[in-house]
Amino acid sequence: MAALFAESETVFVTSPHPLSPMAYRSDDNGCTVPYTAPPGHPLHQTVRRAERLLAMHEYHQQPPDPALPHATLHLLGDASEGWHTRALWPEDTPTLLPEADEVQAGDRTIPWSELAPHLTPTTHTPPRWLARSWPP
Repeated sequence: MAALFAESETVFVTSPHPLSPMAYRSDDNGCTVPYTAPPGHPLHQTVRRAERLLAMHEYHQQPPDPALPHATLHLLGDASEGWHTRALWPEDTPTLLPEADEVQAGDRTIPWSELAPHLTPTTHTPPRWLARSWPP
């Protein structure tokens, strides 16, 4: 399966019209849902990478908001330490943040879970949150 994820990722990043680097399965009702692999599963980090690549792609395709800057989303890590996303927030600037595992402004990085209560949801798809001031 890991080789199929790698092949899917290659097609995804090189295609002019990518679909998804994710794997999907049918749930108990026959609906298509993302394939998940819990921590400790041999494919856990492979699935995390695919999830995050898809999120980065979707946020990158999102049209800019003329009123506020969009924070960028980056993929960090490796298969051994784990994959995570980081949004880069320009300090002291109201910004539209993508959902990320962590957010960095200047030399400070905090987990999304710590920042989320201080954010205001917006109507963007995929979702973005208005971040007004740093630090929260």
